[in-house]
Amino acid sequence: MVVLADPRSITAGRRVLAALLDQLDQAAAVRLRVLWVAGYLAQYQGRHSRGRLEAALSAARTVGDVRAEAYASSFLGWDLYFLGDPGQGYALAQTGLVAPPAVG
Repeated sequence: MVVLADPRSITAGRRVLAALLDQLDQAAAVRLRVLWVAGYLAQYQGRHSRGRLEAALSAARTVGDVRAEAYASSFLGWDLYFLGDPGQGYALAQTGLVAPPAVG
């Protein structure tokens, strides 16, 4: 069975995440995950989210969160690929694929 998300739910989720980002301290550990999830939800709705995904990738690299870096790299790579930079998009997607499998 395939379950498709209701676009209204995704839009509501994006609003909640945007409000949360406004309230979170820049150094909050959860902030980078909120950034990449917000970027993913925007992407799911067909909107590019380069700014949030770049922020998520930078934050993940700064704190050494390999899983968040993999997600942000993959989603940002997808955006860049479709925004006309397939080389950079492919490179970032590859970075996301080589994350250590034991991350958990």
